[in-house]
Amino acid sequence: GSGLFPAFRAFLSAPKDAADTDKLQAALEGQLQEVEVALQAQKGPLFGGDTLNATDAALGPKLYHAQVALQHLKGYTLPDRFSALHKYLDYIKQQPAWQATDYGAAAIVAGWSAHH
Repeated sequence: GSGLFPAFRAFLSAPKDAADTDKLQAALEGQLQEVEVALQAQKGPLFGGDTLNATDAALGPKLYHAQVALQHLKGYTLPDRFSALHKYLDYIKQQPAWQATDYGAAAIVAGWSAHH
């Protein structure tokens, strides 16, 4: 998932009518597919199995930012074909550590609006 955040930023910041929008979306979805495959290979709902680990702490917020910002600012919803990714995000958001540190969708949208 190391290319996920750069692909997300590039797609988010591109004007809707940009000539390379399809290419940027495909690049993002390629990165999402890599995460999807990695999640499908896990033994638990998280990269740390049943508990949050460093990978979850690094990747979870990036996925959350992408999910929220792209939906609100681009009208883009993570495709249903990424079922493991959707399940992962749903599960991670239920974790007490996540809930204790989640600053909410409004803050994410406000923060990324300047880059859109």
